Amino acid sequence: MRLQKYFLALFIVAITLTTWQAWPSFYENTELLTCIESDYLPYRLHQGDSLVQEIRSVRDGMNQITLSFDLPENQKLPEDTLIRLDIYSDDSNKLEQELLLTEADLKLFARTVIPISLGYQTAGQKYKLTISVDKLDERSRLAIHTSPATNAVMTINGQSTGLATILSINYLKFNWLLFSLAIGLFGIIFILIFLPLPRFSLFLNRYASFSLITAPFLTLGTVELLNTLNTNVILETAVLWVSLLIILLFELLLVSLLGRVRLAIYLNYMLFVSLGLANHLKLFFRGDPFVAGDLNSITETAHTINQLSYIISNRFLLSLQITIIFFLLYHKAQQSIGTRRSRWTASAII
Repeated sequence: MRLQKYFLALFIVAITLTTWQAWPSFYENTELLTCIESDYLPYRLHQGDSLVQEIRSVRDGMNQITLSFDLPENQKLPEDTLIRLDIYSDDSNKLEQELLLTEADLKLFARTVIPISLGYQTAGQKYKLTISVDKLDERSRLAIHTSPATNAVMTINGQSTGLATILSINYLKFNWLLFSLAIGLFGIIFILIFLPLPRFSLFLNRYASFSLITAPFLTLGTVELLNTLNTNVILETAVLWVSLLIILLFELLLVSLLGRVRLAIYLNYMLFVSLGLANHLKLFFRGDPFVAGDLNSITETAHTINQLSYIISNRFLLSLQITIIFFLLYHKAQQSIGTRRSRWTASAII
C-alpha cells in the first residue's frame, strides 16, 4: 500500500511537470491574410520611399506580421540596406512600435516574419504600418509584394494607390478543444486510479477479445497524435482500417506466440508508440519523417542527444495521457490464453 502511494505521488508530480511544460503550446500561432493574393505585383522600392498600410488588430492581438520581398535573379542585397517599420495608432497617431530590418532580416523569395507585441487588449483597433526605405542601393532593385485592393489601400509617398501589401497578421489563439480533451483525459486517469470498477475489471479478465479489439484504436490514436505531419489527427478511411489491421495482426501474432494477452497488448503498444515517438522527435529536430534508414545513424544521434533541446507540446501531453490510460485500462486484462497447439496454429494463420 505504501509503495502504491509513492507511485501515485510520483505519477502526479510527473504529469504536473509535463502539463506545465506543455502549457505554452496550447497557444497556437494563427495566420490571417489581410488581402486576397490573387495577382502578385512586385513594387520596386527606392531610397526615401514611404509606404503606409492600414492594419487592424484581431481579437487575440498581434504577435507577428509577415511581408514578402524579392530581387531579380542572381542579385544580392547590399549589407547596409536598412528598412524601418513604424506602427502608429490610427486614432492618436501615437508610435506604438519601431522596427529596423537589415539585409540579414529580409528573407528574399520567402516570407519575412517580423515580431511585434500588440496583445489582446488591442483587439479591433486600427493601426498604420509605415514602411520607410532609409537606405537602399538603387542598383539592388528590391521589390515588395503587393496585390490589387479595393479597401485598406496603401499610400506611397502620400499618393493613394490601388494596391495593398501582401501582408499577414499572426496571433496566438488558445486551443480550447485540445485543452478540453486534456482535462477529459485527466478525469479518466483519476477515475481509473482511484475507483476500483470491479465489474469492468471482471469483464476485461473474462473477455480477452474486447481488449484485443479495442487496444489497436488507442495505439493508432497515440501514434497519430505524435505524428505532427498529420495536423488534425484524422486519417482517410482506407488508411485508417489498413493501419488498424496491421496493428491488430502484430498484436494477435504476439498473443499466439506468447500465450499472454496482457503482455502481448503492452508489447505491441510499446512497439508502435516507440516508432511514433521516433518519428515525432525527428520531425521536431529535422522536419522530415522517420524512415528505416535512420536506424543506421542511431549511434550518431546518441552522441548528439545532449546538444538537443526538446520542447514538450500539447500533442505529446495528450499522447502521454493516453499511454497512462492504456496501461491502467488493460492491467486487468486476461493473462494466459489457449493451449500451445492452438497458439502455434493461430501464429501460422496470422
